[in-house]
Amino acid sequence: MSNQYNQDQNDQQQQNHQQRQQGQQPHQQQPNQQQQQQDQQQQNQQQSRQQSQQQSDLDQQNR
Repeated sequence: MSNQYNQDQNDQQQQNHQQRQQGQQPHQQQPNQQQQQQDQQQQNQQQSRQQSQQQSDLDQQNR
C-alpha cells in the first residue's frame, strides 16, 4: 500500500518539475514539442512503476 502511495507522490513531483521546465521555455515553441514531453513523462512513470513492482516481487521471493 505504501508502495503505491510513494509512487503517486513521485509522479506528482515529476509532473510539478515538468511544469516548471515548460514554463521556462519560450512561448513560440511548437505545440507538438509539449506533447512529446508528456509522452516521455508517461513512459518514465511507467518504467519506474515497473521497476518498483519488480523490486517488491523480488523482496517477496527473498523472504
